[in-house]
Amino acid sequence: MRNYIRKKENPHVLPHDIYMQMLYLIRDYSDNRMQNMKAVAPHRKVQWEAVEKALADIKKQYTTQYPHIVQVDFLRAFIDYAYFSCFYAQCRCNDGASKRSWSLFRSRLAYSVAENLGLTECGN
Repeated sequence: MRNYIRKKENPHVLPHDIYMQMLYLIRDYSDNRMQNMKAVAPHRKVQWEAVEKALADIKKQYTTQYPHIVQVDFLRAFIDYAYFSCFYAQCRCNDGASKRSWSLFRSRLAYSVAENLGLTECGN
C-alpha cells in the first residue's frame, strides 16, 4: 500500500523519510509490545517510550473530542483502516472514515512520535 501524506490543511507534515521511519517504528512497537522491556536495547526502549507517549497523547485528545468512546485501540487504528473506519463511524455518522481522514490520523500520530524523539526541529 502506498503511504499517502496529506499536505493540504495538515499541520503535521513530515518529510517522507522521517515519516517512513516513524511508520516502521510504530509497526515494530505493535509487533513487539508484549516483549519484555528489559530485554530490549536502550535506544529501542527510548523509541518505544516515545510511541507510548504519543499514543497516550492522541488517546487523550480523541477522548476529549469524543467523550462517548470507551475502548479504542489507537495502535490498531493506525495500522488497520477498517478498524479506524468503524471507530470513526461510531464517532461521527453512519458512514465510515475516508482514506484521507485515516492518513491525517496516521500523520498526526507519526508527527507526535517524531516530536517526542526530537526529530521535528530539524526535519522541516
